Amino acid sequence: MLKKLIEKRGKLSAQITEMRKALDGKVATDEEKRNWDQLLADYTANEAAIEAEQRRADEDKARARQGAENSNKEQRADRERQIFRDILLRGNLAKADLTPEERASITGTPSTYLMPTTIADKVEVALLASGGMMQAAEIIRTAKGETLNLPTLNDTSRKATIIAAYNDGAGRSSLSFGNVALGAFTYRTALIPLSYELLQDSYFDIEKIVVDALAESFTRAMNEHFTTAAADATATPKGIVAAAHAVNGANAGAIKADDMLRLMAGVNAAYWPKAKWMFNAATLVEIMKLKDQEGRFIWQPDMANGARATIFGHEYVLNYDMDNVAATKKPILFGDFSKYKIRIVRGIEYRRLEELLAEYASIGIFGFCRADGALVDAGTHPVASLVIPGSGSGSGSGNGI
Repeated sequence: MLKKLIEKRGKLSAQITEMRKALDGKVATDEEKRNWDQLLADYTANEAAIEAEQRRADEDKARARQGAENSNKEQRADRERQIFRDILLRGNLAKADLTPEERASITGTPSTYLMPTTIADKVEVALLASGGMMQAAEIIRTAKGETLNLPTLNDTSRKATIIAAYNDGAGRSSLSFGNVALGAFTYRTALIPLSYELLQDSYFDIEKIVVDALAESFTRAMNEHFTTAAADATATPKGIVAAAHAVNGANAGAIKADDMLRLMAGVNAAYWPKAKWMFNAATLVEIMKLKDQEGRFIWQPDMANGARATIFGHEYVLNYDMDNVAATKKPILFGDFSKYKIRIVRGIEYRRLEELLAEYASIGIFGFCRADGALVDAGTHPVASLVIPGSGSGSGSGNGI
C-alpha cells in the first residue's frame, strides 16, 4: 500500500511540474485553474495517506520490536531463574553451563553470588512495599562502596545586591557548602533453611520463598535504622526521626488537629509540593478520628478516582518503626522525604551453605546488602517531627473525638 502511494506521489509531482511549466508566464483559463486546484488537492490527499500509512507501519514495527524485547526479557528472566535454582540445588557454579556474560553477572566474592537482576528486583520491590523509608526516601545506587559525599548549601538568607551598592567589596560574601557522607554498612540476613525436597520439587515457587524471606530480614533491620537510629550514628545509618526538625505539640500525651497544622508550619512551604506525612498504623487510627475547627475530619479518602487518602491535602506513608502516640515521643513526621538519601552498593548478594544443615537434608542461604542512609538538611528543615508533650505540659486548642 505504501509503495503504491509513493509511486502515485511521484506521478502527481511530475504532473504538477509539467503544469507549472505550461502555465508559466500566461493567464490560466478557468478550466486550467480547476485542473490545477484538483491536482494540488490530489497531491495533498496522497501526502496525508502516505503519512498515515507510514505511521501505521512504524507502529507495527514498534509493536514487533517491543514484542521481541518482551520475549527476550522473558527468556532472560526464565534463564536467570533456572540458574538461580540450579546454584541453590547443586551449589557448583564452576560446572554450571553459563555464558561469560551470565557468569560475570552473578559471580561475587568467593562462594558469594550476586543475585540475578530479575530476582533482586523482586526483593527490592518487596522492600519498598514493607519498608516505609525505602518507599519514601530517594535511593541512590552505586557500583562501588567508597564514601559518597553529598554537598549541602543553605543560601536562604542571602539576597541579590545592586551592583552600585558595592563599596570596595562591602557586602560581598561567599557561599559555604556543607557535606553529608554516605558509607556502606554491610547487612546480613538470618540463615534461611531450604530442604532438598523443596528445591527439587518444581511445584514450589522457590524464587518467591527466597525473595520474601530476604526482603523481610533486610527490611526489619534497615527500616529500623533509617527510622530510629541516632542523628549522629556512626555504627549504623542515621535515623530520620532524630535528624528531623523537632516541633513541639500543644496537647499533653495526645494529638489533635492543631498539632498537625503546627507540624506543617514547621516545614518551609517550599517543600510542601512534595511533602508527605509518615506514621505507623496505630497513629493513623488516631488521626482518622480528628476533626478541624469546622467539624470536618482531617483524614480524607478520595473515593471518586481511586487516589490516595490525604491529610490536609498531603498523602502519607506508613512506617511500622515509628513510635506510637505517647508523651515525649515523636510519632509523626512531615516533609519532603526525598531529602533522606538511601545509598545501596551494587546489589544483593547471597551465599549458599551446604555442610551446616547437611544432616537435615537441607542447605542454608543468607543474603548480603551494603547500604547507608542520612537526611540531607542544609539547615532549611525539609522534614519535621512532632514531639508529644509530657504530662503537666500546657494543652492547646483543637478538635478530636
